[in-house]
Amino acid sequence: MALWMTVGMECFGLAAMLLAFFVRDQRGTMKLGSLTGKRRGVLFVLGLLLGVGRMEFEEWTVRTEETLVQAWSKEEVSVTGEILEISETETGIRLLLGECREENDSDRERNGSLGDQAKGIRRMYCYVDSAEYEKIGMKVRVTGTAKVPDPDRNPGAFDYWLYCRSKGICGIFYGSRIEVLDGRYLALREWARNTGLLLERQLEQIAEAEDLGILKAVLLGNKTEIEDDVYELYRKNGISHVLAISGLHVSVLGMGLWKGLRRLGMGYTLSGVLAFGFLFLYGSIAGFGTSVVRAVFMMGISFAAGVCGRTYDLPSAMCIPAVGLLLARPFLLTQASFQLSFLAVGAIFFPGNYLAKKWGWDGFRKNLLVSTSIQVVTAPVILAHSFEIPVYSVLLNLVVVPLMTYVLVSGLVGTLLSFLEISLGTAALGGAHYILRFYEWLGRSAEQIPGAILVPGKPTLIAIAVFYLCLFAGVWLAGRRKKSGLMVCLVGVLFLFPVPESGLSITFLDVGQGDGIFLQAGNRTMLVDCGSSQEKEIGEDCLVPFLKSKGITRLDAVVVSHGDQDHVSGIRYLLENPNTGIEIGCLVMPDIGGEDEVLTEFEHLPMKRKIPVSYKKAGDRMDGVLGEDVRLKCLHPGENDGGEADRNEDSLVVLVEYGAFRLLLTGDVGVDGEKEILARESISPVTVLKAGHHGSDSSTSEEFLRELDPDYVVFSYGRGNRYGHPAEAVVERCQTSGAKIYETGKSGAIEVLTDGERVRVQGWLDRPGGI
Repeated sequence: MALWMTVGMECFGLAAMLLAFFVRDQRGTMKLGSLTGKRRGVLFVLGLLLGVGRMEFEEWTVRTEETLVQAWSKEEVSVTGEILEISETETGIRLLLGECREENDSDRERNGSLGDQAKGIRRMYCYVDSAEYEKIGMKVRVTGTAKVPDPDRNPGAFDYWLYCRSKGICGIFYGSRIEVLDGRYLALREWARNTGLLLERQLEQIAEAEDLGILKAVLLGNKTEIEDDVYELYRKNGISHVLAISGLHVSVLGMGLWKGLRRLGMGYTLSGVLAFGFLFLYGSIAGFGTSVVRAVFMMGISFAAGVCGRTYDLPSAMCIPAVGLLLARPFLLTQASFQLSFLAVGAIFFPGNYLAKKWGWDGFRKNLLVSTSIQVVTAPVILAHSFEIPVYSVLLNLVVVPLMTYVLVSGLVGTLLSFLEISLGTAALGGAHYILRFYEWLGRSAEQIPGAILVPGKPTLIAIAVFYLCLFAGVWLAGRRKKSGLMVCLVGVLFLFPVPESGLSITFLDVGQGDGIFLQAGNRTMLVDCGSSQEKEIGEDCLVPFLKSKGITRLDAVVVSHGDQDHVSGIRYLLENPNTGIEIGCLVMPDIGGEDEVLTEFEHLPMKRKIPVSYKKAGDRMDGVLGEDVRLKCLHPGENDGGEADRNEDSLVVLVEYGAFRLLLTGDVGVDGEKEILARESISPVTVLKAGHHGSDSSTSEEFLRELDPDYVVFSYGRGNRYGHPAEAVVERCQTSGAKIYETGKSGAIEVLTDGERVRVQGWLDRPGGI
């Protein structure tokens, strides 16, 4: 609740569901009156206060640590810390450092420059070129520069800042040199890391290339080597959970070992201790992610129940590791890994087993009911993080999950046998190979079925809350064999689908150094430019997630203002990758006589997908693209323009009119192009002006501003760009004209919403709950 109140994350539904498990009666049925007892009321209040207090303390700690990181970012500093983790990246080594302090912190504190609160940073990622002799537990000194993790700067983007918070990390350090101060290390953790690396090397010798990344993830928790297209295949079909070490793995290993020890005559206590000890070591090797912690400790509680002669209670066993994890890292509540892991297990108990018991179902019917329950309960979380739902995942999981046991056994046996003889390991791994190939075939086949994936977009907090309320009410009615229960659940599902906003909305995406403008009116959509010279994967990492977060699977028109890469790289990604699920109605480019080689190349890309191409020049109209009420007119290039030495001067300039609202999109047109536009057109004042060429001094002249008299000016540019955009002179000219300025480099994406009269403009980072 504290998290919901302070940062506005869509986690309240999960928190409410976890609380609901706490307040059930002794027979496991949900009752509204179960809080009437004084003890339960006191426990509830104490739990509530503990959760709120822990989250507020974490917020205060994070703000303090980020202040210190910002102080370190101003110059190169030397930081000491203890190595907690060591992992390889594409460019070098990433260390997780604990208890980080600047060497001269004590001097700063005595001088009062940081205050008494600056005692150091609990955890920080540190990137170095190499770490040949460093081991976990060693104390090191690293010299370099620091920064606070970046938040999401666009709707639908991955929030790296929040991800780091969930791990207790408040700083990113880029080290130029590293030295060991204390050579003592943690032998057990170093053994676990080296054992994991040894097992990976054995897998590399016996596994097929197409299986290697998956097997490393399934057996050892290393997902870094899974091919992107393979992971997308699993994710889109709703079976990506099998790539994470979870309850299935722990059950196969832990319960198998426990039963084996019991058959050898060991008592409950010794067999339980040995089995849990083995699982703990396995979890250490796998990195103890959220799902691993949950599965290992739930299995440990199962062993403890057997030793004590008590009944194993799934909700209680689930909530104990959940509370422990959240007390240690409160921001885990925002992460998909935590939400999906615990919601999936909770769904097995309610509504899965609850309805199966009420209806007297067992066998296949019970398995189908439990699988459906998991998919339904986790649906809002899946939508909140990936914006789409695999329709046939319930049926796929009925096939995939049982076969996963054989993949695990085959992989583990093959890896162990490889230490005796490589050929034996290769042979034992054959079962896993054929099952993984079957998974791939199954996923490819499911993708071909019509309507395999729904893209409703990201649901709102209110929609999630209403869905869970309807789900609980519907299940309660269904448990009493009321037909209305299903209808209530379906009503809840409808709330997860978006209702199109009325009016015209415009989003200036923060693509780094480049442009990307999305327009939507009702169900009609248009994209004007999308590219970046700073972000290499702008289409995959920014554009597609943004569109899907809005529930958009079709762009009625895509407009290319000119051929510079910082305007077209994201559009190129859409054209070259039809598997994104984004359809394009038509491609619009400036009519400059085919002189531009990039635009000439773009003529051929749409042909493969049979996308029509249209060429526009000054005076042409595109009315109807965004519906009957939105008028679009091209103002540049002119009849005789084209083939300029600077392709910026050939930019397609578009005027958008909706009621009294007027938006001018200028591409990278310069001062000469602005003069040509003014000479051809009598432009009345505009509401919003997209500053030309990212705020370069070669655009947005004083004469142009005086004629347009904009209320708002939007600068689209990348932070720290090497061009110095936006130019101070241009910013001053816009301020002098009386326009209010918005900058993607400072506020992230800029969102504009208008009904044709009133206008609301807001930066993504300036929103409530933003940074």
